[in-house]
Amino acid sequence: MRAHPAYIEYCKGKSFLASKAVVNDDADEELLLVAGDGGAEQISEFKCKIEVTHGAFIGWGTSFGYGYLKGFKEGEPIGAGQIIQQEELCLPRHTHKDMLRDESDENEGDDCEREDCVEVYREYGRNTKYGHLILAGNPANFMAWVKSNASASRDEVIFCRLFAYIEHTEEDEGGRRGYIVAVDAENFEGEATVSDGIGYVIFHDGSYYHGGLQDGERSGLGKMISGDDCVYDGQWKDGCMHGQGKYTLADGAVYEGQWHNGFMHGRGKYTYASGDVYEGDYRDDIMHGEGTLTHAYGDVYQGGHKDGMMHGKGTFTFANGDVYEGQYQTDRRHGKGKYTFSKNGGDALDGMWKDDEFIVQ
Repeated sequence: MRAHPAYIEYCKGKSFLASKAVVNDDADEELLLVAGDGGAEQISEFKCKIEVTHGAFIGWGTSFGYGYLKGFKEGEPIGAGQIIQQEELCLPRHTHKDMLRDESDENEGDDCEREDCVEVYREYGRNTKYGHLILAGNPANFMAWVKSNASASRDEVIFCRLFAYIEHTEEDEGGRRGYIVAVDAENFEGEATVSDGIGYVIFHDGSYYHGGLQDGERSGLGKMISGDDCVYDGQWKDGCMHGQGKYTLADGAVYEGQWHNGFMHGRGKYTYASGDVYEGDYRDDIMHGEGTLTHAYGDVYQGGHKDGMMHGKGTFTFANGDVYEGQYQTDRRHGKGKYTFSKNGGDALDGMWKDDEFIVQ
């Protein structure tokens, strides 16, 4: 199978080779950027929006620099007929195979045919002005595409040749209109739709942010949904979680409290997936300072922490009613302390402790 010279020349006069972002279970898993059944109608809708209805703005950052280097003009439609649908190139349904296959390839099998078809698709994309365009419309659709098998070859697209089309909401900067942002594997910082105001930052792994932007950085209030289904909703500064915010992990654990330069820092409450709850001071993502740790099975520690461990003066109340009150060092009773038993008439061990052992009465 080979790319047909006539189609290569056709691609050279176009801006993007496009695909619908949302795939279904019947999509051809082997093809790069393939949409699956029913994609043509949605692609046509997006093509009309981008090419003639209101155009598509180039995003900020890498998208901005690369787009203008290639002649992308802000605020102007890229022009009618500048986005190629897959069907125009006889892909991905393996039609017109006589144009795409050498006679010597005929007996190499379906696996070889699919592999060759992927390379032919890449070749057509490489010959367009900008490359491949995922017609997501919204970040959730782009994330769905990233998690699908249809995106398996996206890392093989060369730098700045893979883009996503994302639309703002009515409340966002500039109102409801579209933006084209680069989503290459080499770019781990994400790409913003606009430099300032309310907009999106789209990441190659499907993660996305929606909220305030300043100089293309996440700033102010915003919500980040990561590719592994973790969610942060709160304040940002210079692209980092900073201020007050709530972070929900995929396993159901939740931290709500203060942040500093991307770290849990200050006062906060962490509810673990196990049901344990810590409420108190944090420093650089670690329990540090005064706080209360309540275990799901009933034990409660209230007191000092250092580097994530019980340290300093504290009180540990066991689920069975026993109580230790005294000094801790690196998670162990160490120093002066009193252990009172809930049974046996309230007998107590009152004195010095070392490495969790009572040594002097």
